[in-house]
Amino acid sequence: MAITDDAAKRIEVLCQDSGMRGCWFRCKVLYSSLRRLKVQHCDVNDCDGSAKLEEWVPAARVAAPDKFGARCGGRLTVRPWPNLDYSSENNFRVGAAVDSLWSDGWWEGFLIGCDMEAPNNLQVYFPSEDQFATVERKHVRASRDWVDNRWVDIESKPNIISLINSYRNPMPKITLNPLSGISVPWNSNVPAARESSSKSVEDSHLKELLLIKEKEDWIVKGSGNAGGKCDICQSYGKKKQ
Repeated sequence: MAITDDAAKRIEVLCQDSGMRGCWFRCKVLYSSLRRLKVQHCDVNDCDGSAKLEEWVPAARVAAPDKFGARCGGRLTVRPWPNLDYSSENNFRVGAAVDSLWSDGWWEGFLIGCDMEAPNNLQVYFPSEDQFATVERKHVRASRDWVDNRWVDIESKPNIISLINSYRNPMPKITLNPLSGISVPWNSNVPAARESSSKSVEDSHLKELLLIKEKEDWIVKGSGNAGGKCDICQSYGKKKQ
């Protein structure tokens, strides 16, 4: 069935393919059925660059859960284009859920800091691909989920650095059996020692995170694709061959 309502035509499609997980692409619906939508990408060309990429996508696929449990359960991989106020500038705080425009799509992430050398740049972590990036503020918007026909705010994660460290440097879970004949005095400093050790590890992880940029693990991202050809096109091209 062809779509005639302009508002109904405009949707975003969430990509969950490896290398592009967590990226929303703007599309227009050409045809629809109960199970599938024929869409045309607004910002991505097909492999030979002669026209906009077209594909069939599921009409009601549930998105995979995110690693930090921040996203709404049951959200779908298609949603309307965000409203203007949804994309307006914000005074973001560390841990805020944001979308960053890069490579012709909006990538879900969390704000982890700002670039002291360039105040207009924000530092963002993308959980789905476990990547860090420096993004211009004008290419960052507040991230929300579309659930039950309405926009839902995403709870911020003020402890985002700790969450990242826990994910990237998981500590082994060890259960120690009590030793017979050995008791710990009530005035033991063991709890204090554990707290001090935990703080030391946390400080060490924070310093390591701040050094990531110096190790060239960061990607400086703009709104376009410097390579001239989008990864999503290459990926879909391989699937269709």
